[in-house]
Amino acid sequence: MASLVYHSRSGYYFAQFYNGNQNPTRKTVSLKTKKKRIAERALGKLEDAVALGEFDPWEPKQERADELSVMGVAVRAYLESCSHLKANTLRTYGEILIPFQMRLGANYKLTRISVRDIISWLDSTSANDVTRRKYVNHLGYFFRFLVKRGEISSDLSKKVSLRKVPETAPKAMRQEEVEILIRTIREYSESDLSRRDYAWLAHLVEANVYLGLRRGELIHLEWDHVDLDRGILVVRNSAEFRTNSSRERSIPLCKQSSAVLGALLLFRMGKHVFQVNGQKLEPGTLS
Repeated sequence: MASLVYHSRSGYYFAQFYNGNQNPTRKTVSLKTKKKRIAERALGKLEDAVALGEFDPWEPKQERADELSVMGVAVRAYLESCSHLKANTLRTYGEILIPFQMRLGANYKLTRISVRDIISWLDSTSANDVTRRKYVNHLGYFFRFLVKRGEISSDLSKKVSLRKVPETAPKAMRQEEVEILIRTIREYSESDLSRRDYAWLAHLVEANVYLGLRRGELIHLEWDHVDLDRGILVVRNSAEFRTNSSRERSIPLCKQSSAVLGALLLFRMGKHVFQVNGQKLEPGTLS
């Protein structure tokens, strides 16, 4: 068993092990945290590792289970710390960090990571300027996590020189393009009845041109969120969906979107506004 020790001068917690057969008989291991709750969990993991023979506090060269000193362990720990985030966000982090880890190696020491390592990895990806900036931003989240844990001294992403990306106005469909798209969708479905019916997509496009909802917001939009009498649509959070900002917002309905939603309401088949054969849309289907 080990005891939890608080170092008042540094503010950090330590695990102290005792073994009368060792020299010295007591061994202290840093838990690298100032929060008692986190320290207690880390202490429990260390005690389990000792009981299973996976960790010996008196062996200085052994890589400890809670150490983040190498890339593989650090990346895994960071992704675990992000487990509360949306699945898509967590997947994006992994798609960036894991290739970076593979480039350097799972046993690459964190203290050896340099700006040159980051640039070398960026060059190996053939990413354009916009994507390179995205990669560096996400590496910054990872580095700041390590700085907070005391594993590295600074956020290396701030030292990476990137070409400035010129700002461009967001692209929007012109009215005639919207009409062509909707007409094409309907003609495709009507020309051959054996084909899959994409009428739902025409309605969705026609309404969302004026609503501007994200994919997840469209999929989870319910009739209870729509007030045609007041001309308001509310983007709400639920048990299965949260907005990007986690904030709900109200959107005024123009006459075009109100007309589309009003027509769909006449054929309502469930609680969700946009459906396929009475079934809720799936993210992949809408993509």
